[in-house]
Amino acid sequence: MAAGAAATLGAHLTAPQLMLSRASVFAAGCMACACAVANVVNDVADVNVDAVSKEDRPIPAGRVSRSVAMWIAVVLSAATLALAYPLGRLNLLFATLILGFGIAYSYLVKGRLVTLSSVVVAFVASSSVPFGSSAVGAVDIAVSYAYFSVFLFMLSYDLLKTIIDLDGDAQAGLRTLPVTMGREKSFLLFRVAAGAFILATLLGVALSNSPATYAYRILATAITPVSFAIILTLKRGYSNARIAAKILWVAWLPGLWALGSLR
Repeated sequence: MAAGAAATLGAHLTAPQLMLSRASVFAAGCMACACAVANVVNDVADVNVDAVSKEDRPIPAGRVSRSVAMWIAVVLSAATLALAYPLGRLNLLFATLILGFGIAYSYLVKGRLVTLSSVVVAFVASSSVPFGSSAVGAVDIAVSYAYFSVFLFMLSYDLLKTIIDLDGDAQAGLRTLPVTMGREKSFLLFRVAAGAFILATLLGVALSNSPATYAYRILATAITPVSFAIILTLKRGYSNARIAAKILWVAWLPGLWALGSLR
């Protein structure tokens, strides 16, 4: 759903009149399926880690078998490519790239290329914006700006999630950024990424066709909750980190709506 909404944002910024067109709907469905594949594959790859710290997840809990989960990933992958095909060769290639990065993350990046892990997650999640744009037209400066803003937001969110998972990941022997550099430095890195997001969204006022509308929307839906999340992490507590992550999760869709005011 979130990836589909991001693709719709990209379509809106490029051609508002085509936001609900066939191409835009296909792009949204394509990105929703691609990100779902990444999540399912990650659950399969992480089954041993989740069995230690997240026993209630579907696969460790026995509600879904690994084989069924993989078949779900195969079906969703086929749906991703099928939805991308009518959008042209370039978009089919783009969707394949996003799909590939989403799968590669679980088996080639996570636990191995520690410093790139959250970057890859942010790339996969935010690429829905330019994909939606490309489906209905050409990527322009407003789309690129929205893409960069969403990238910084997802980078912050994923860093916070890895901090929350630190103890369980360490117990399971999974190498993540917080496991290797410690909780305190990881919190600092989160605050830098979140601060960069706030700065980036503030600068968007200069790009917006409706600066005042963009300013109050982005302030209410993105800057304020992200700032509050940063403040919560100053105490570096586990419970505060979980609350901060929930705040960011809630801010995701309203923030996309606010970025739509760039056009």
